[in-house]
Amino acid sequence: MKKIILPLLVLSLFACNRVKDKATSAINKTGEIIGESSSELVNGISNGIDKKYKCTFEIPENEKFKGLETGIYEIKSNNSGRENVISLYVIFNEDFKQNILIKAFNEENLEYGRKQIDLSGKKGEAKYVDISFNDEVKIKTISNFTFE
Repeated sequence: MKKIILPLLVLSLFACNRVKDKATSAINKTGEIIGESSSELVNGISNGIDKKYKCTFEIPENEKFKGLETGIYEIKSNNSGRENVISLYVIFNEDFKQNILIKAFNEENLEYGRKQIDLSGKKGEAKYVDISFNDEVKIKTISNFTFE
């Protein structure tokens, strides 16, 4: 009887370890799949948010705006939570110092906001410029901003 119990005990211990290893492997694989799915979900949401806003910035090609160009932008909220601030990356390819008028137009090309700002920068400089429109203005998801 003792000769039978010892091998059964060894076999059951080996079987338990094997089951434990399989369970651990399955849990790890499940964790990897969930992690990958979560990353894909976050990336998808981020891409959707990036595509949500389609704003353009028109700078006239004349002497007043010589050397001025724009890069990326972000729509921000003011202190009361209203999305009426554009944080625009401005690149100065020439020395620039002007008072400019920026107008906001919706997708039907109707004006819905304007802001006058003093803009200045040295040649080779680039910086973010916050353009705060009136509290009544809420930046539209598809907008065109003109510089005058």
